[in-house]
Amino acid sequence: MSTRKERREAERKTAYSDVFHYGKDIVETDIFKKALAQTHHKKTTVGDHSACVAVIALRMCRRLNRRVCHLDERRVVLAALTHDLGIVGRHEKYSTNIETYIRHPSDSAKIAMRLLPEMNKKFYRTISRHMFPLTILPPTSIEGIIISIADKMASVKDISAHAAA
Repeated sequence: MSTRKERREAERKTAYSDVFHYGKDIVETDIFKKALAQTHHKKTTVGDHSACVAVIALRMCRRLNRRVCHLDERRVVLAALTHDLGIVGRHEKYSTNIETYIRHPSDSAKIAMRLLPEMNKKFYRTISRHMFPLTILPPTSIEGIIISIADKMASVKDISAHAAA
């Protein structure tokens, strides 16, 4: 019988693999490749952070799917992988960190619209509202809440890894 820690590690590895299965078309784009090269939170990259958000969000989604509701795992992963693509090239686009916090969610949603034109408004809204409460409008769906929380969890992980180094 496996321990709880072993089960959680196996779940994390499966989620990581599934993120790249669901998000293959995104991670192969030029903008995601640029995201993998751009530093984010001083210790990681925008791409690595987004992949971490996707793993956390997928695990949350699966827990909810087992107990409460049925969420589309692929859409949650795609939203997580694209939620920060608006940050790519930030030093050329934004003059301050505050401007970055406020503007990158809508810029990310516009990029997602270009990469994933088949998605609906709810999907793009998930991306454009992920910075709540720093931005005024809150998420309006369970998927939006998941992405927002997963982003904050991954950011804490990124920043605490930087502080520990």
